[in-house]
Amino acid sequence: MASIVISLLAIIIGSLGVVNTMIMSVYKRTREIGVFKDVGWTNKKNINNDFR
Repeated sequence: MASIVISLLAIIIGSLGVVNTMIMSVYKRTREIGVFKDVGWTNKKNINNDFR
């Protein structure tokens, strides 16, 4: 029984780490896109920048 609890706890903690990484990545990318739009980049140019 204890091993199941420890396993579930490890999965929950690991999931929080993955979610945190994804949220920070989206936050950073959103700021970059805003800066690019401020300097006049078009949507097409911004999307092409993602695939380089």
